[in-house]
Amino acid sequence: MTEPKLKAHVAVSAGLRRADREGLFAAVVYRGDRDAGTLLVKVNHLDGNAVLYGQARDGDGRLGWRPFAGPAPEARIDAAAERERRLDPDAWLIEVEDRAGRNPFDDTPAGPCLDGGALFSF
Repeated sequence: MTEPKLKAHVAVSAGLRRADREGLFAAVVYRGDRDAGTLLVKVNHLDGNAVLYGQARDGDGRLGWRPFAGPAPEARIDAAAERERRLDPDAWLIEVEDRAGRNPFDDTPAGPCLDGGALFSF
């Protein structure tokens, strides 16, 4: 059975608060639909590389995070995020800066990171 999904603005707020508690810089780059927007999280490793995470459901319907692109040079991740934004103008993009590559949205109610590689490669 598919778990219910939080409203986008609630999930974003929770992830931003968690990033702040962990001492990470995080900011909303694109604000999407308040209730139903897809969340994309760009984790900038501050070494010229980044990863773009998106929400996905596993085989049991549980919502979690999966790398959509990367790790790759930041310019490629920005291009991937822009493509996603053009496909889904309701999507949110949050950028996080962390040398360790942590995604502070992993433990929000949106769910943990899913196993598996990036959905898209370059």
